[in-house]
Amino acid sequence: MNCADRSLLIRLDREFVPLALVPIGAISGVAAELGLQLDQMDPVGDDVVSARVDVPPGEWLIWLRAGRAMWIGDRADALPAPLRRRLDRGDGTEVLARLAEFVEVDVWLREAALLVDGAWTSSRRAAELFREVAPTSIVGLSGIFVDRDGRSARLQLAPGGVAWSDRPTLAVQWMLGVARLPAPQ
Repeated sequence: MNCADRSLLIRLDREFVPLALVPIGAISGVAAELGLQLDQMDPVGDDVVSARVDVPPGEWLIWLRAGRAMWIGDRADALPAPLRRRLDRGDGTEVLARLAEFVEVDVWLREAALLVDGAWTSSRRAAELFREVAPTSIVGLSGIFVDRDGRSARLQLAPGGVAWSDRPTLAVQWMLGVARLPAPQ
């Protein structure tokens, strides 16, 4: 996906914030990989550190032993460089993989629109969504998800493990469930 295509991904209003749960390399290179300084990191649990960032505004949560990092942006356009690069390198198979991961933790897609060939489809119920679309042509998904407790959130899934949500606290819980990571304290 090139930069022009990336602008199509943002089908949101201002209440959405970006989220991403991504694998990270060796502990020794985490700060450089995420564009952080070691002195920005504060412990927020057993083996979990947090790093607040001003530009773009948001927070990194890092599970050191698990080799995972989560970005939670403060506004819709708050996407740091490492995640923008992931958008450029990713593909639609990651979007479908995320759907499968959510199902494993009892989070289901109710209805959605797909980004295919540079345009959004009309919104459809999940059972009808993939009938006429080749999975490899999907670049993004914007839909309503619901969990086993009846809680719902709008999520937009993009390549590279990047998502946006109107209910980030709930989306973070779902993403932590997928990765089997403890919540920070």
